[in-house]
Amino acid sequence: MALLEEDGTGLVGANSYASYADWTAYWADRGDAPAGTQTAVEQALVRAADYLGVRYQFVGQMLKSTQGLEWPRAYAYRSNPASDARCVPIEGVPPEVVEANIELAKRALEGDLVPDPVLDTSGQTLASKRDKVGPLETERVFTGGAPSSWVKRFPSVDHLLRHVVARSGGSVHRA
Repeated sequence: MALLEEDGTGLVGANSYASYADWTAYWADRGDAPAGTQTAVEQALVRAADYLGVRYQFVGQMLKSTQGLEWPRAYAYRSNPASDARCVPIEGVPPEVVEANIELAKRALEGDLVPDPVLDTSGQTLASKRDKVGPLETERVFTGGAPSSWVKRFPSVDHLLRHVVARSGGSVHRA
């Protein structure tokens, strides 16, 4: 399947928030263009968009049930300190989501963003294991985490998306 960039309307087959041209411009601005053919970059952009859907719970809800990606979204708002309005609707795909897609694609070129977890025979997720033959020694360290802990985290991407990710555990205010 070819790269199909989301245009902000909720395309059925969309599989990336960014195009190869977006990738090229983004890294040209930073003077740090990662190596990769156009085909490899486009595949990495698709894997990065997949990661965004696995890793993040975004504000609002998907605009259409048939769209290929999480954005665009309905009922998605951001605060606007430059205005009297307390919040403004987010329309289309926010620029920070496009940037996150590009940042993650760079990492996808370097390795798997969502590796399968390593499980022991009991089904627990292993953080590490060590076996020694003589004199016999076995060590297992378990992550103890839920499936969400299997997904790699990238603090710079978390920071980029901080205004469009749903908050959890906040306080409830009653009118």
